[in-house]
Amino acid sequence: MQDAGNPRIIRILVVDDHEINRLVASEILLSARYCVECVASGDEALEILKARPNDFDLLFLDIQMPGLDGYRTSEKIRDELRIEHMAIIAMSASNENDDRARCFVAGINDFVAKPLNPKVMIDLASKKIRQISILKKLVTLDNESLCLSRAMVNLNLNYEILRRTVTDFSERFSTMGVKVRDSLAAQDDQSARQAVHSLSGTSGNIGAMKLHLAAKALEEAIVKKDTALLDPLLLELETELDLLIGTQGNGYIGKAIHVLSGI
Repeated sequence: MQDAGNPRIIRILVVDDHEINRLVASEILLSARYCVECVASGDEALEILKARPNDFDLLFLDIQMPGLDGYRTSEKIRDELRIEHMAIIAMSASNENDDRARCFVAGINDFVAKPLNPKVMIDLASKKIRQISILKKLVTLDNESLCLSRAMVNLNLNYEILRRTVTDFSERFSTMGVKVRDSLAAQDDQSARQAVHSLSGTSGNIGAMKLHLAAKALEEAIVKKDTALLDPLLLELETELDLLIGTQGNGYIGKAIHVLSGI
């Protein structure tokens, strides 16, 4: 529901080829004081979003439409228009697991069954709008070392999982640079490689792509026993870890955890 303490208008776009369905959906959302616009096709939705890519927080999208169906419409929104800061909810009379799985592949964030239940629809809209609000806050923290907004998109906007993931990362890898350096000094290449491999995968999952690439390159150098590259690659890895975690949790991740914990 529109937050009375937040003057920002929440805009929702409803896409359905049946006029009655558009009317029902819009009336439900208007009852929660959202600003609603309706169109009758995927092509019309794409035209509006291309002209106004930042206007809408949420899209309710019918799946079984003639011409450009909901799946293809969502794919074009994500892949061609590159709009990720808007949640997409599928509307369908079908409730098959295969349909839900196909929705997520197409970039759709959630699913509501027809006939539309007002409480379910409004509760879901409120949940997704909250997630999008958090996503937009994370965008302001993004930098070349850490892109948490991308990580949140990859987690289907689940900021609670993201918060647990980055908290665990900060606790688990805070001394990783020292451990890898000690393993290499002791000529324990297997332990060093295992540690770096774990760091590479986890850092990629949280959007720390510079660290991910540095760890991947270091792992390759360890495997190839390319001793000339070990020191510079390890230094790059340690530099990125320091930027992300810091000495007292004051790195980029610490700031992100503060934002996520205060939500």
